[in-house]
Amino acid sequence: MVPDLRTDREKDWKSFAYIEQYKRLILFIFMWDTQNVSYYSFMPSMSTQSIQVNLPCSKELWEAKDEDTWKAITSKSDHPMINTMVKDFIEDGGNIWCETLDSLSLSFILHGLMSMCNDMVHFHNQSIYLGNAAQGDDNNWRCRMTAALELWKTKYDACAMGARQTIDEDSSLHEFRQENVAFLALYHTAHIVVNADIRHLQIAAGAEAIFGHVVTSTEREESIRAVREWVRLSPESAGHAAWHSAQMIREGLLNLRNWKANGMFHYPWCLYLGVLTTWAFVYFSQEQNDKRRGCHHSIDGEDILQTQSKALMHQTISNMASCTPATIGRDLHRCCPHGLAIEVAKYLKTVRWTAAFEAMKVLEGIVDME
Repeated sequence: MVPDLRTDREKDWKSFAYIEQYKRLILFIFMWDTQNVSYYSFMPSMSTQSIQVNLPCSKELWEAKDEDTWKAITSKSDHPMINTMVKDFIEDGGNIWCETLDSLSLSFILHGLMSMCNDMVHFHNQSIYLGNAAQGDDNNWRCRMTAALELWKTKYDACAMGARQTIDEDSSLHEFRQENVAFLALYHTAHIVVNADIRHLQIAAGAEAIFGHVVTSTEREESIRAVREWVRLSPESAGHAAWHSAQMIREGLLNLRNWKANGMFHYPWCLYLGVLTTWAFVYFSQEQNDKRRGCHHSIDGEDILQTQSKALMHQTISNMASCTPATIGRDLHRCCPHGLAIEVAKYLKTVRWTAAFEAMKVLEGIVDME
């Protein structure tokens, strides 16, 4: 029997475990739905408003070995509702600092923020979530969501710092770093989702199909035009997305070996979206002025694109990540996204996932666009 999470209470250890597992199941389904919507610009099946459940209990309580251990650490007070906590992040509420949130709860809250953004993009219902803050031009709600994400980052960093201080073994530390990079990749992707149209990015880069929908030539032209206008007419938004893309890739290069993030399923696609955003920002910015084009792949008659793709990638990400979102477009004449596309395509080729294979083909096509 499915428990009513609004009224049922943990009367004993078994009841607690039964209710908690259903609560977590709902939250994980919500998380995966949010990722599908964010990554593919797919219509959402669930929303933050529809998730009327509490955040999961602590790891210590969930992993209690017996009822006596559970009773010793259990609390009569409920964990906060996920939609309440998401609202607090939007409104910079004081409850954020009173609650002890672990990485799992913070992950669900981040997906709640991403879900809100998806709703506002697809249904234009900003007023439902933001009230008066949604009034005005289109940038108002984006600024509010950006502030909420940055607030989430401060809470996550505090959690990660505390967790890091408890780790002594090198193997555990290595695993922690991998998972930390993967968590932050979601955070950076959320900023991309707030500022960019993921569907247009994929189609403009050459994706032949999006979630089973075959892209037409008309849609391709429309997406190229939309991304070009985004980069040229909304430089602050495009620069913000590009900066977060560069930060995501930089963190992966500094902390991971061959992009291996401890099997975190979302990481390859986050990385792919980061490369697309980087490419779009550089490509369409340089397109405005041919004199500033920085993709010179020949030195003394030798094509260095394939032989020195890693060096080109490192130089581009170093240039872009060392700037601020406001100044990231200043030195694009030094940037070439093709080395990055080549290297990430090599990685995606090793991922046993159909979507990763399709992403690999898109990145390989980016190189041929030059």
